[in-house]
Amino acid sequence: MNPAARDILQRRAARYRLAPPQAVEESACACLDLAGLELALPLDALLACLPVSQASPLPLAPRGMSGWLAHQGQALCLYDLSFLAGVRSWPADPLVALVLELAGGRLAVACPAAPREIALPAAWLSEALGRAPAEGCLRRLERPDGRLLAWLDPGLLARQMGAGFGLG
Repeated sequence: MNPAARDILQRRAARYRLAPPQAVEESACACLDLAGLELALPLDALLACLPVSQASPLPLAPRGMSGWLAHQGQALCLYDLSFLAGVRSWPADPLVALVLELAGGRLAVACPAAPREIALPAAWLSEALGRAPAEGCLRRLERPDGRLLAWLDPGLLARQMGAGFGLG
């Protein structure tokens, strides 16, 4: 075997002896656009996506409450996600109702589109959530690439809903 071929084989062997790269643990999240800002929430908090047209309106309901929605035998209050998140309004009328599982029960929120699934690095997410201050039910996180992400915290939302919205 000539020296050039032997050198190539030795470099390949050295490369194969290296440990494979460690897999990064990821957290599955549901993500949607919130008036130009990405809004994400844990995917395990999302139970269903239903058409808002299935909801019944409540004309004299408190501000932020759009109506009620039947899901799996339960009547759920339907809230406007833009109101809960403190955003003035959506660029379009809500078309989708997201049914969320919170610590205190279930809740439906209206938004303009169904969320898409994304994966975020679990270590980064845990660290970012630990240092980001709460703003209502949101935490604003800066992603490693510099983009902003609004995290809808189910625990904060449950506390906010229990503080006067009648979660049930």
